[in-house]
Amino acid sequence: MADVAIKELIKSYDKKQNILDHINLEIKDGELMVFVGPSGCGKSTLLRTIAGLESITDGEISINGRRVNNLPPQQRNIAMVFQNYALYPHMSVRDNMSFPLRMQKMSVQDITRQVETVAEQLDITPLLDKKPKQLSGGQRQRVAMGRALVREPQVFLMDEPLSNLDAKLRVQIRSEIATIQRQLGVTTVYVTHDQVEAMTLGQRVAVLKDGILQQVAPPDELYSRPANIFIAQFIGSPGMNIIPCRVSGNELILPLEQEPVRWLLPEEMRTRLAELPQNEDIWLGLRPEAFSLSAQGQENSLSLPCQVVDGEFLGYETLIRFQPAGPFVTELDIPEQTFTARIFQQLTCAVGEDIVLHVDLGAACFFDKSGVAVAPLQNNS
Repeated sequence: MADVAIKELIKSYDKKQNILDHINLEIKDGELMVFVGPSGCGKSTLLRTIAGLESITDGEISINGRRVNNLPPQQRNIAMVFQNYALYPHMSVRDNMSFPLRMQKMSVQDITRQVETVAEQLDITPLLDKKPKQLSGGQRQRVAMGRALVREPQVFLMDEPLSNLDAKLRVQIRSEIATIQRQLGVTTVYVTHDQVEAMTLGQRVAVLKDGILQQVAPPDELYSRPANIFIAQFIGSPGMNIIPCRVSGNELILPLEQEPVRWLLPEEMRTRLAELPQNEDIWLGLRPEAFSLSAQGQENSLSLPCQVVDGEFLGYETLIRFQPAGPFVTELDIPEQTFTARIFQQLTCAVGEDIVLHVDLGAACFFDKSGVAVAPLQNNS
């Protein structure tokens, strides 16, 4: 196995605009690292620079302490699985998996042993004598993984390998990838645009936007302590609600035009927010589950009167999209004024209905005007 170190990596095609801009990242030996971000953020390009399929403009890439900037892919001891399986249709599964070993001129006995060992790990032994056209999509993806793993690579790279599978099969194969990676302990870098996939697979997740590394952290930290508003809204489904607010003494104020909402801050939150500027517009971040439905007459000091925009019943929970009572009066540029509450019960709310939501500020996040996190939550892990 091996660690991967990326230092000040820059990738540009025209020497004017950086596709990857000063990337610094260390991937630990045996770690499953996920690159995630919206389309065009540079995550696949970054993976391909590790593989040697893309040259870099500046910086350094090291695998197991060895600088590999100028090494071709075949000398980096990496293996890669793409979105397309790229299996040879005229070859059996056994021949597809053994092909890279034959290219290395391994003995027949060693090839047979290696292929059968990996086939057993991936539970594809019964498929060894079949052709790719006889396999399902999930089986073909396992074979593609097996062809990569037989080489015993130092680093295993996966570029959106589940994109061609249906939703149910994606969940199944995703779980299998995580299990196999834990068993083999091979250093793995996995690229996806699906933040749910990233959160369930990655031991750590690297979030990219516009070629810039935004945050690298375990999934729970990305969710509860996002470094900026982009991550707060990108991670989570639905994303975090971003609401304008002001800190004033012992109160948190939502500056609504008709009547500002004033919440008396709990003692522990007063300490946390003590260093923030008073009466200046900042952003309050609340996950949808921070809201609960208040029964009539049970409103308290952390209540928010609002109106239902629409609702989405999901069986085990209900998502309520709502608007506070009236527009905000703020200097901040509010991208939208419709927010989402996740209510862990079955209920029906009519569009336009007035409701009162209770707010739990315990896991609230705060961001300055530029969208950078301030007054972070303590790490209790």
